[in-house]
Amino acid sequence: MIHIIILILVNYVSTMRIPINRLTKSSNSPLILPISSIEHSDHQLNKIVDFIKNDKCGVIPTENCYSFVTSINSKIGINKLLNLKGFHDENKTQFIICKDISMISQYTSLNNNKIFKLLKRIFPGPYTVIMNSSTEISKLITKNILHHHKNLKRKEIGVLIPNDEVTKYIMNKLDYPLLCSSVSESEEEIISIIGSIASEEYIVDSKMKSLSNIIDDQNSENINPNHITELLNCKWIKEIDFIVENGSIVKQFVNDFNTIIDLTKGDEPIILQQGKGNVTFS
Repeated sequence: MIHIIILILVNYVSTMRIPINRLTKSSNSPLILPISSIEHSDHQLNKIVDFIKNDKCGVIPTENCYSFVTSINSKIGINKLLNLKGFHDENKTQFIICKDISMISQYTSLNNNKIFKLLKRIFPGPYTVIMNSSTEISKLITKNILHHHKNLKRKEIGVLIPNDEVTKYIMNKLDYPLLCSSVSESEEEIISIIGSIASEEYIVDSKMKSLSNIIDDQNSENINPNHITELLNCKWIKEIDFIVENGSIVKQFVNDFNTIIDLTKGDEPIILQQGKGNVTFS
């Protein structure tokens, strides 16, 4: 009887190693950067900046959530992001992260002093503003997207300046916006799983390794097999190039999202979604 139990256990353990091997042998494994502070991560974050400058698409923390990001100048990155998020609806507004108000004015039709003062008051912060696009960004998006995305809305653009140290560090190294799209709840769960797999030494030292190498470095007995299964079934994880994970983004309340303000109707801002950011119009 004991021999039978041992045999069953051996077979069970061996089957649990199969998905781990399948994942670690994958050629499409994003680089993971777990960070605890900017001070210990600047060197690695510079590599993330280089990735963005070289057509890569990945995930970074953006104050209230994680977001997929890529350079607004990258044809490869833009189409990868659009495909990842299923942007085939011509009525969908696109979103960009800007460095400052000056960059916003370059890529939107910001010609109203009242709106300018409002932006100065709320940014950086947990807000998304919908604005009329400038001709420059309309041409950029038109030039860089492939034919099956050509009908996407370009008259309006959503703009963010997150009050997030990682985002601010990256944007201060760039002279152009990032096209972005916030991750879904299920996508954020995958990022949390990756954070739980990354060992403490990576977080403390801000080492950047591929997801497959991180798993290889771990004893398989320390990894929840359900987590491996979820990673195996995750299609988008094989399509992106990097993830910056800081483990501090946890939504606890329904208003832990950006407040969305429509600024396309002239002088009168319209709140489309009340979120974390409080707004008073004066």
